[in-house]
Amino acid sequence: MTLFDDLQESERRFLEQLIIQTNRDPAAKVSMYEVGEKVNLDRPASKHVAEMLIGLGLVEIRTLSGAIGITSDGIDIAQSLQCPGDHPVPGAFVLGDKRIPDEPILKALDILLCTLKSRIPDFGLNFEGLSELMADIKSIDAQLASPKPKTVVLRGCLESIQETLSRIGERDFMTRVKRFLGT
Repeated sequence: MTLFDDLQESERRFLEQLIIQTNRDPAAKVSMYEVGEKVNLDRPASKHVAEMLIGLGLVEIRTLSGAIGITSDGIDIAQSLQCPGDHPVPGAFVLGDKRIPDEPILKALDILLCTLKSRIPDFGLNFEGLSELMADIKSIDAQLASPKPKTVVLRGCLESIQETLSRIGERDFMTRVKRFLGT
């Protein structure tokens, strides 16, 4: 699974274009509107997508006039690309069976979780389902804060999240979780 699977199509295109325009240089800055224009987004849509990516920690604002740059996390994600604009390496972010997952996997999981949290209101969960989902998310957050996060705990929580999403018919995000689990 790749981080790009967790982003909306417009966010993926925008991030890929930013990677191209900054040449993966964390010091470079470009106009969010120019990036958006290259991927056929108008000014309000460009601003919205940039704000979403800023919220995920992949992009940062550089000037009040709309200049943005790619963050170190954004650069890490860019490393999973073969070259700017190409498709991500298939299966680059699968949890796997190591006792403690590698750092890129943990970063991808953190971003998957951020995306999941932002979409919870759309799921229409009842109190019990919401409580279960939040407990799983908090457990994953606790593992991500640990110096040695345990794959077995992360896997168990992700499988529980997958079951919750399956019960409510949320297939899109459930598929993302399944890919992360390698199933």
